[in-house]
Amino acid sequence: MKTQLLRRGVVAIACALSLMFVASIALNSTAQAQYRGYYGYQNRDRYERERERERRERERERERERERERYEHRYDSDPQAQKGYRDGSNRGRDDAHDRRRADPNNSSHYRDGNDAYRYGFRKGYFEAYRQNSGYGYRR
Repeated sequence: MKTQLLRRGVVAIACALSLMFVASIALNSTAQAQYRGYYGYQNRDRYERERERERRERERERERERERERYEHRYDSDPQAQKGYRDGSNRGRDDAHDRRRADPNNSSHYRDGNDAYRYGFRKGYFEAYRQNSGYGYRR
């Protein structure tokens, strides 16, 4: 009787230990699957921050481009800008043929003109200079 009682106790203890062992393995693997390590969540956050920063930068670049286009086309219908364009084209062509450096500020017409005239002059000057110089000058 004592041996049966002892045998039941040993079997009960063995079952309890094996149950604890299996439970610890199962819980440990679950915890391991949830733990992303040092770089897991931080990399995802860093990646999302980087994507957000790139998106904001693209939006700023689009806004700068729109602003540039608005600025560049503000004088297109102004008669002073058209006169400046014609004068600038003539001066740019002459400077290119005479192999002078590309500088519209050398012209007194450019220096004395208003903003619209200067805008047209500069645009016409550089276009004519590029077309007439053998160097393919780019602004």
